[in-house]
Amino acid sequence: MRTNSYLLVPSCVDGNGTGHLRRIINLYKKLKKNSAVFVYVPVSQIPYLYENMLEENIDTNDLILKTLPVQKKWNYIVVDYMETPVELFLSLKEKGFLIGIDEGGDQRGGFDYLIDIIPSLEFGIKPNYSSVSLMNLPERREFKKISEFSKILISFGGEDYFSLTKNLLEFFKENGYFSNSEITVVGKNNFDRSVFKDSIIFNDRIDNLKSIIYEYDLVFTSFGFTAFESLASGVPFLLLNPSIYHHKLSNKCNFVEIGVENPNKHKLDQFLKAGKNFNILQGKYIPGIYTNLGDFILTLNNTVTICPVCHYEGKSINIIHRFQNRNFYKCPECGITYQVYFKQLTNSYMKNYFFDDYKNQYGCTYLEDFENIKKLAVPRLKIINIINKSGFNLLDVGCAYGPFLIESENNGYIPDGVEIISDAVEYVRSKLGFLVYQGTYESIKSDKKYDVITMWYVIEHFADLKLVLTKVNKQLKLGGIFAFATPNSSGISAFKDKHLFFKNSPADHISVWNPKISNKILTRFGFKIRRFRITGHHAERFLPFPLFKTKLWYSIFVIISRIFGLGDTFEVYAEKMKELND
Repeated sequence: MRTNSYLLVPSCVDGNGTGHLRRIINLYKKLKKNSAVFVYVPVSQIPYLYENMLEENIDTNDLILKTLPVQKKWNYIVVDYMETPVELFLSLKEKGFLIGIDEGGDQRGGFDYLIDIIPSLEFGIKPNYSSVSLMNLPERREFKKISEFSKILISFGGEDYFSLTKNLLEFFKENGYFSNSEITVVGKNNFDRSVFKDSIIFNDRIDNLKSIIYEYDLVFTSFGFTAFESLASGVPFLLLNPSIYHHKLSNKCNFVEIGVENPNKHKLDQFLKAGKNFNILQGKYIPGIYTNLGDFILTLNNTVTICPVCHYEGKSINIIHRFQNRNFYKCPECGITYQVYFKQLTNSYMKNYFFDDYKNQYGCTYLEDFENIKKLAVPRLKIINIINKSGFNLLDVGCAYGPFLIESENNGYIPDGVEIISDAVEYVRSKLGFLVYQGTYESIKSDKKYDVITMWYVIEHFADLKLVLTKVNKQLKLGGIFAFATPNSSGISAFKDKHLFFKNSPADHISVWNPKISNKILTRFGFKIRRFRITGHHAERFLPFPLFKTKLWYSIFVIISRIFGLGDTFEVYAEKMKELND
């Protein structure tokens, strides 16, 4: 069994907090069980606090400092840096499949996969996956009714770079807050602890602090891990934030904040008087079941991003839409939009597709719908007959149970078919009497030349369009016709909501087409488009409006759809103009 290799890159920079490194350490320990894992710290001078954490948790042989080996590559690179510097990003991009954790910098859009664990501000670029459940939270507990805050926890992370602990304790002392409470402070501090009352317990560090948060009545922290750990533990918490950025995050989550850098007496008094319904927040942010970050990353496949049309695989491929299991890319070279899956796909095109699956979608089986499907061939063959000057040998790729073969024969053609499903092949051979090649189009071995090759809702399924379109050119006679139908990324559904359109795009549609890009791509493979036919006009998709129940309004919007080419599918009819050079 092949072992995957991982490079983990934490932030070890003063001011970013120790949470990034702690998360990487946990991930290191999880992945190390079955994989080769290395931790890379791209700084020449590691602050003392981070250095200790690395020494205690990372094997020396797995630690890479300052400079990466030039030739070394990894299957996966996980970056937990908050805002990854451009130089670091570029050095990592060429060395493996890049996963960004809570990435908020300018390089966010360039990561192959984005995971947002802590709720974030809108970056304009949505993550592939977002869930607090990956935070490795403590056991979820119900909030208890508390009459007074006897035990208080203060924790502003491992370094408390902004001296929030000192500001808070001075505020308590000056205003007489919690004078009878037991206060525990966790974290290294650079102030004189002796000026505060003896009852305050100072701990530089408490291992696995999250597991004992539930023992406290109130927690003071800033926006980050400890806030969510408190929420999961059923303990009220108040935020003293280090920056406006954290302030905005707190507001977005509706967390209670008592100030930025310095506590605000009015805000604290308001909380102590009126309280806060933390149960609502817990229900919103804390899931019933947690997922380990390491387990989640192990489910991802580092699929190589190669354009199916031109095989471009450079750094400048643009990710235009992200989802949990896939990305959609736009090739800068040829312009095609295509998807890459990060999890193993099951083959949805099997025998059942024509029966139960088809019936679930259309209300009847494929064979029960046979005559209606055959009618779709009539306008298609009408166009082919007008522009075809070559001859009558026709190949229908993805012929299914043969409706287009029958209608093309009725129009004087000598049709052959290509089909994967064995039952459909047997039906067409024995019942209809046509020649059918069984298998994928790419695998069919035949030197026969054709005058017409058709693909009705097939072309979007090919993983290697360069191979397929080259083969179509080779099998067609000069002047022959290549015709296909496919979903339209310029139709009304995509026009209304691009993200939703791509979200709903079937998992087995590798490429996504529109008329404009069709012309550019087919020209590359020796074709000239002779006719477009925009289809799939659905008035009800313009607006969810009751007037569509009337024939008049429905007809008006169908006309609008036809005028502006807003159908959700389209057909292409192209002529082979030249042979391709091998």
